[in-house]
Amino acid sequence: MKRNPQFFLLVLGLTFFAPGISDKGSALAQMTVSLSREQVIEQAKKEGKLLLHPFLRPNYGDKETIPQLFKAFSAKYPFIQPGWGTVSQTELNPKQSLEELAAGKVVVDIIGFSGSFPKEYVQKNVVMRHDLKAMARDGQLKIPSEMIDETGAIVWPSSNTGIIAYNTDLIPPDRAPKGWESCLDPQWKGKFSVDPKPNMLAWLLPRWGEERLYDYARKIKDNSPVFSRGSTRNLTLLAEGKLFFNCGAYIHPMSRLVKKIPNAPIKMVVPDPLPITAHDPQAIYAGAKNPHASLLWLEFLASKGAQAIVEGNEPGRGSFAVEGSVAHKLAKETNVSICDFNCFANEERILEHISVKIWGLPPPRAGE
Repeated sequence: MKRNPQFFLLVLGLTFFAPGISDKGSALAQMTVSLSREQVIEQAKKEGKLLLHPFLRPNYGDKETIPQLFKAFSAKYPFIQPGWGTVSQTELNPKQSLEELAAGKVVVDIIGFSGSFPKEYVQKNVVMRHDLKAMARDGQLKIPSEMIDETGAIVWPSSNTGIIAYNTDLIPPDRAPKGWESCLDPQWKGKFSVDPKPNMLAWLLPRWGEERLYDYARKIKDNSPVFSRGSTRNLTLLAEGKLFFNCGAYIHPMSRLVKKIPNAPIKMVVPDPLPITAHDPQAIYAGAKNPHASLLWLEFLASKGAQAIVEGNEPGRGSFAVEGSVAHKLAKETNVSICDFNCFANEERILEHISVKIWGLPPPRAGE
């Protein structure tokens, strides 16, 4: 079994939240809740409700996941009724949604973030200040420290893991891709797909460094990939035999596809290094009316029960910090490149450099 020194060090970072934050925001990680766990539960009983931001709905690709999470949460805390909060508009991109939160035009308790610019949620003071790490350490909450970033207020309960997939009808076992170098093999020129927003390549940064990563991106371009946006779309094209293999896809949409089409002619390759990052950040809204119920929700997301629901619907979506998840197992069995919070802070810059400057593609639309 290979153990990687980066594994379980995702918590190191997010110091990028500090520069430029107001005095109020800079105190974010210094506030704790001076209540015992029993008192947190008693206060949650008085609140009796929990309202999630409606934009959290699409965070889970399987439409059954959140209803099942609600049901399990209600079973554990029958005195709390989970549901959806209200927003002024339903058709907003992430940037507009952030502005709406900052303006207080919502009635919500739990907010989800755009992974593209999480620091701005802290800078605009829309996150309720807690030191969740201290609360977990003191027994008020049960949340793995690896799920909590350095603000102490944001929990990242999911993982994204990058793999390579190929069509088994088009590629025999002896020619199957072995890893990232297969994307540069001339025999596949023009026959494989790459996402124009190459998140998984960006997560290789901790292992490869910028120079090697950019050199690799140039070589991919020389091999004439089919630029196609979205793992679900690329894997569907792959299953239909329109592509030979995909250089970089998420595990969980592949799991959904195989679940839907059990005989789909696609197979996963675990590359070395295996890119992993935390995902789906959630926090308590600064204007939350039910903050204690919200604390219990964040703890619930980190529980094995909630993680089992997520993994049951979308294997590979659970947190690498929780034993039993696909990401946890893979991270223990292979070399990993964990894109921690410092790495994540540079993701947009890395993506733009690869996609626009190296590949010559148009920049993504705002909010993507």
